[in-house]
Formats: sequence, structure tokens, C-alpha cells
Amino acid sequence: YAFIVSLFFYKELTLKDIPEVFVAAAKMTSVVMFIVASATAVAWLLTIAQIPNQVAILFTGFADSPLLLLIILNIFLFLLGMVMDLTPAVLIFAPVLFPIIKVAGIDPYFFWVIMILNLTIGLITPPVGTILYLGCSIGNISFPRMVKGVLPFLITEIVVLFLYVFFPQLILTPMNWLY
Repeated sequence: YAFIVSLFFYKELTLKDIPEVFVAAAKMTSVVMFIVASATAVAWLLTIAQIPNQVAILFTGFADSPLLLLIILNIFLFLLGMVMDLTPAVLIFAPVLFPIIKVAGIDPYFFWVIMILNLTIGLITPPVGTILYLGCSIGNISFPRMVKGVLPFLITEIVVLFLYVFFPQLILTPMNWLY
């Protein structure tokens, strides 16, 4: 759609520009695919090493204290989000963590919001921050400059995450209004 609109409607793209556009798109796509491949490899290694089962055993001991469990899970998910893509992390660890949060009495919808927010924060957190590298490639910006620009947003997201953990009503009340 963008190709057609750029070529015929806005006329910003000419026929002689098309090969250059395809090369640029291929470069950006290769960066994204390299990141996805790396994250998938990490997910495979974690699964083969039985890490999810070991994580479940480790976190089950904290089910008596829901707040402590949430804080520990936030640290774990934050670190996990730094080295692993969001989708594989959710697919591998959601079934492992669900019984633990259920035993602890944590609302599953609340926890899924926390989990997704936490993993996405990890995606933009240095040193790995897979989305940062993607943004550097697309924007043609250096990594340090990207980190400096993302830092205020990152701090804000971490503050919001802690507010959610300590005040679950911020998530649960609007959700209850909808239902």
C-alpha cells in the first residue's frame, strides 16, 4: 500500500528509486530477522535446558507472599525481556507461571498486563535491548544516541510498572468497569 501511494499518489518515489528502496528494505528486514533468529535460539536453548521447569520450582516457594512473588517475577521478567523476544518469552513462561500466580491469589489478567509490560520494557533496555538495535537500524542512529533518547521513556515505564505492582487497582478497576 505504501509503495503504491508513494509511487502514484504522492509521487515521492520514481521508478528508478525502486531498486534502492528494495535494497534498503532488505537490509532492515535482515536486521529484524537476525534479532528474531537470535531470540528464537535463546528460547530453544532455555527450553532444552529445562529452565522453565526450574523457574517454576524456584518461584513456587514464594507463593505465600503475593507481593514478594510479584517483585521477584518482575525482576526475572525484566532480565528475560532484555535477552529474549516477547513472543517466545510469553509462549514459554506463561504456562509455567500461571499455576504459581493462581496459587498465590494474583489475578491472572492483572499478571498478564504486568508480564507483557515488563517484557516490553526489557526489549528497550540496554545492553541487549533488541528493539533498540532495530530502531538504530531503521533510524540510522548510533546506539548511544538511541539509548539517550529512550532513557526518559524507559524510566517512565519502570515507574508505571512499580505503580501497577503496588497499586493493582490501577489495572483491575478499569478492567472491572469494562466487564
